[in-house]
Amino acid sequence: MASGAERSRAPVRFAGSVDSVVPGLAWPALPRADTMAVLALHEQFQDSEWWAPGRLAAMQYRQLAVLLSHAKRSVPHYRKRLPDSGRVGAAMLQALPILSRAEAQAEPAALVSNAVPPAHLPLRTVRSSGSTGRPVEFKMSSVSGLFRRALYQREHRWHGRDLTLTAATIRNFRDGSGLPPEGKRAAGWGYCYATKPVDALNIRATVGEQLDWLQRVRPAYLSTFPTNLRALAQTALERGLRLPGLRQATTYAESLPPGLRELARQAFGVAVTDIYSSEETGPIAFQCPQHEDRYHLQSENLIVEVVDDAGRPRPHGAAGRVLVTDLHNLATPLIRYELGDYAETGPACDCGRGLPVLARILGRSRNMLRMPGGQSRWPSLPSGDELGRIAPVRQFQLVQKELQRLELVLVVARTLSAKEEARVRAAFLADLGGGFDLAISCADAIARTPGGKYEDFRCDMPA
Repeated sequence: MASGAERSRAPVRFAGSVDSVVPGLAWPALPRADTMAVLALHEQFQDSEWWAPGRLAAMQYRQLAVLLSHAKRSVPHYRKRLPDSGRVGAAMLQALPILSRAEAQAEPAALVSNAVPPAHLPLRTVRSSGSTGRPVEFKMSSVSGLFRRALYQREHRWHGRDLTLTAATIRNFRDGSGLPPEGKRAAGWGYCYATKPVDALNIRATVGEQLDWLQRVRPAYLSTFPTNLRALAQTALERGLRLPGLRQATTYAESLPPGLRELARQAFGVAVTDIYSSEETGPIAFQCPQHEDRYHLQSENLIVEVVDDAGRPRPHGAAGRVLVTDLHNLATPLIRYELGDYAETGPACDCGRGLPVLARILGRSRNMLRMPGGQSRWPSLPSGDELGRIAPVRQFQLVQKELQRLELVLVVARTLSAKEEARVRAAFLADLGGGFDLAISCADAIARTPGGKYEDFRCDMPA
C-alpha cells in the first residue's frame, strides 16, 4: 500500500484545456510562446515541490548569485551595498543589508536596473496598494510575470479546481469600475488554461449588493478579501441566504481572521483556501493542500526569511519580520526587502513537500498592540461569531490612539442595549488584558483603505 506521502504526490486532476494558436488544431493544443513558458515552469514546479529542503536552498543560492551579480553591476542602489564576490549561501544572505519600504519609496529610480536583459522585456510599472499612505512603485519584468502565473497555476492544481467552471472576484478596482448592479467581466482566471471570463465586482459595493450580485452570477469559485468574506457569510446567515453552486472561497490581501473558515462552512458549505502575497513580489506562500493551518513558501521564486530586529533568523513558532528576496525580477531587484509583515515559521510538513512552512501570518507592525508595560504583542480579539452571540454586531474596528486608550467602532443591526454594550466591552477587555480604557461608538460603516483593505485592529500611535 502506498504511504501517505506517496499518495499526496499523486497529481490532482483538474479539468481544463489550453488555447491553441495553430489554425486547424483545436485539440490537443499548441499554445502561444508565453503560455508554453508558463506550462514549462509549472511542470518543473510539480517536481521541485518534493525536493529536500537542502536541494531547494542550493538552487535558490545558485539563482541568487546571478541576481547579486546583476544588481551589483546595473542597479545604482546596490553598487556600494553588495559584496564584490564571495560564496553565496545563508551566511552571505544574512550579511546583506535589509531594504526597507521607506528606502524603496524614497528612491524608486535607484532600484531599477539600467541593463535588463532583452529576454526579460517588456517591463511594466506596478504599484503597491499604499494602505499606509505612499505606495511602493517598481518595475516588473515579463519573466517575473511568467513565474507569478505559473505559481498561481500551482495553487489551482493544489486545490483541485475545475477550470471549466465559473469564477467571481470581489476586489478593489482603483479606477472605480465594477460597481453594482452589474459589475464587470475580467480576463479568464486559468493563467494558461482557457476559462470563462471572471465576473468581477468592486469591493466598495455594500454587502447586500454583493450578495444580490453573487446570487445572479452563481460562481463555482469566489475570491475576495478575508474581512469581506466574513461580512458576506455573517449577512447570508442572518438572511438565510445560500449561494448554490459555490465550491470554494479563496482569500488574499489581509490576514485571515479567527473563525472565518468555520463561518464560511456554516454559511456557504465551502472550504476557504488562503493566499499570502504582495504586489511587490507576487505569491509568497500558499495554503497546504492537506492542512488548513500551514502555508508553503514559494521557494522556486523567492527566498523568504523571518528574522528578529537584528536581522537574525527566528526559531519555529517565534514571530519575526518577513524579508523577501525576489530571485527573478531583474528589472527592480528586491533583495532582503522588508514587507512590513510579521509571521512565524513552522517545522517540515508531513504532506511530504520540501517547501518551507509558515505556521502563522500575523500582519503588519501597525496591527500590533502596545501594552501599558511598554512591550508590543498581537492582540487577541473576539471572533465575529462570538460577538454575534452577544449582540447584533456586523463589523468592528479597534484603534489604539494612546498607550492606554482604545476606541472601538461598531457597525450594528440596531441600537445596543446597555447590557449588550457592557458585554461587548467585557469581551474585548477580557481578550486584550487589563490596563486599557475602552471607548465604544457606533457607525453606519467602516471605511476601507485606498487599497480596499480593512483592519480589525490598528495602532495609530507614533512609532
